[in-house]
Amino acid sequence: MNNLCTAVTDYISMRRQLGYKMRNEAFVLNRFAKFMMQKKKNTIKTRLVLEFASQSQKPGISLWSAKVIGIIRRFAIYLHAINGKSEIPPTNLLPHSVLRKTPYIFSENEIVALLEAVNQICRLIL
Repeated sequence: MNNLCTAVTDYISMRRQLGYKMRNEAFVLNRFAKFMMQKKKNTIKTRLVLEFASQSQKPGISLWSAKVIGIIRRFAIYLHAINGKSEIPPTNLLPHSVLRKTPYIFSENEIVALLEAVNQICRLIL
């Protein structure tokens, strides 16, 4: 069981050396490793990833669950390259959508007014 924990530590260390902060990733992967130890499993399987990501039933969790799966998926790709045993979960395992605000498009008059205000500020500073 320690093999997966060691692999998580090695993976996080390698990614940090490449410049990634790995805050959320470290949190998720360490929890996933504990989950796998509780299940007495050492090989990543898609059904286990889905079970882990679906544990919380809070509203709006589907986006977080999809992110969790993405984090574990990247780790699974790493492990698969090393040992060939880990399954790589598909990218669309959990459907989710991101709600984005409609962008505000400035009118020509608003752009002119904005540029004039910037020009006045620059004159005050200089």
